[in-house]
Amino acid sequence: MMKKYSITIAGNMGVGKSTLTQLLAKELN
Repeated sequence: MMKKYSITIAGNMGVGKSTLTQLLAKELN
């Protein structure tokens, strides 16, 4: 159960990171 939770957190962090990257790319363009 903890393993699944960790994967979910990692996934959420990955999504947040890509969203941030997209926002940054938008600002630069």
